[in-house]
Amino acid sequence: MKKMRSILSIIAGIAALGIATSCSSDAERKQTSTAVKVTTVNPTVQQNDGIVANGQIRSLDVANIGTRIMGTVNKVHVRVGQKVAKGAPLVSIQDDELAAKEGQTSAMIAEAKAALEIAEKDYKRYQTLFEKKSVSRKELENVTLNYQSIQAKYNAALNMQKEVAAHRGYTQLRAPFDGVVTQVSADNGMLASPGMPLVVIEKPGTLEVIASVTESDIPYITEGMQAHITVKSMNKTFATTVREKSPSSTTTGGQYIIKLSLPDSAKTGVYTGMYVHVFIPVAKKETASKGLLIPQSALIEKDQLKGVYIVTTDNKALLRWVRLGKQWGDQVEVLSGLIPQDKVVTSSQGRLYNSCLIAE
Repeated sequence: MKKMRSILSIIAGIAALGIATSCSSDAERKQTSTAVKVTTVNPTVQQNDGIVANGQIRSLDVANIGTRIMGTVNKVHVRVGQKVAKGAPLVSIQDDELAAKEGQTSAMIAEAKAALEIAEKDYKRYQTLFEKKSVSRKELENVTLNYQSIQAKYNAALNMQKEVAAHRGYTQLRAPFDGVVTQVSADNGMLASPGMPLVVIEKPGTLEVIASVTESDIPYITEGMQAHITVKSMNKTFATTVREKSPSSTTTGGQYIIKLSLPDSAKTGVYTGMYVHVFIPVAKKETASKGLLIPQSALIEKDQLKGVYIVTTDNKALLRWVRLGKQWGDQVEVLSGLIPQDKVVTSSQGRLYNSCLIAE
């Protein structure tokens, strides 16, 4: 009897396993047969009729304000983003050594002034006596030399006072022009050293674009050329001109610096430090290679490799690794890995993987 029950249990288990396997297979077939809806584009051919570069918006008038003396920051009068007028106080620095030197200079001036008054009286009296032939020429010369010597000491003390006053100006840092505070590196109580920038001020409205180009592109660029800049964060393009071209790359790591004017229409909502794409239309050599452009949204990154999903002829997904070039707006140049006839997936309504069915 027990043996019969064991046999029936085994048969029931096998039947249950068969039903579960059948359900799992049906689910897998259903999942496999469900196509993922996607949006695709064909890569566009990058025509070599221009130069593409990356740049940054900078201010034409920037002041890195520091001090020429060493002292303790007594008070910071401004904050980042604050508008300041020309001559407005920025940072106050306390210099005890300079204060002591001011006291010494004042004492030297008082002493030299008193001595000068006495020497001047003696000089005038000896001149009168000499005219009356009551003193010798030698005595008059001695008094004259003494008067001139004390007068020179008095003038030296006055010059020292001017020097101390000039150094005192370095303890009260002021705005050189009307502008906006963009950086404050000073804190109350910190030690300020010569050459250390404490406050950075920029003049609003005076903006330009600074970009770097390679040595293969710089021969095609001349000042006054038409160009287009695209502000990445705003996704807006503006027409401009090349204002300046550097003839050397010695101090810029092999890259040549160009500067472009920023039109007034592009200054609204634009801040210094924003990144831009620069495009300069210019006819280059016909032998130059032509790349393909695809949207950046199509890129997939895995283990520092970049790729895209393409749609095969049997409507299945295939991951294709690519080598990228320069960026232009919301598109990126593909140097290898794609052909113009490929259908590149830009978005999907489900998870993509190799060989999954695709529905456009």
